[in-house]
Amino acid sequence: EEELNSIMEEQRYQEMLSELYNLRESMDANDVFVVVLDTEVMKNYTPEAFGNKTWKPIYYIADCYEQPEYNYKLGDKGGILPEFREEVYTSYVNGERNPDFYISTSEFGFNMTAMYPVVENGKSIAFVCVEIPMKTLNDNIRKFVVATAVSSSFIVIICLLLAIWVIYKTVISPIELI
Repeated sequence: EEELNSIMEEQRYQEMLSELYNLRESMDANDVFVVVLDTEVMKNYTPEAFGNKTWKPIYYIADCYEQPEYNYKLGDKGGILPEFREEVYTSYVNGERNPDFYISTSEFGFNMTAMYPVVENGKSIAFVCVEIPMKTLNDNIRKFVVATAVSSSFIVIICLLLAIWVIYKTVISPIELI
């Protein structure tokens, strides 16, 4: 416990947390966190262990949740949803990001989580994870659609004005000269 507290107070650890908080804010995410996967615990999953919350295959390195009172601390254990256990395990063991995102629900609504393995010397040593609320994604999609519709409308208006000008110059203007 004392060793973990001293690590959390180190400048390098604080700098990493600061960068993770900045990343979370720039992405408009709920959470950015770093975890280590205990592969032995992952292999020993049972529905009973998950149900009584004794199956905790991840150890938190850092957690930057937008509500700090919910943050996990260095060394805290946590769980993952059982339906994602095979994909998470495979991604960790292979050291490759799973192209799928993990959609889950919490007291704050639906969330989408991306997990990216941190690989050193060909072996996964941790996951960097980003959790974004689906509401944020839907808002971003809505903004994109509106921006695309406005831009398209502007382009159509410019093309119409250009077409009217060309027709005027090539058809109407010569007739007026007669």
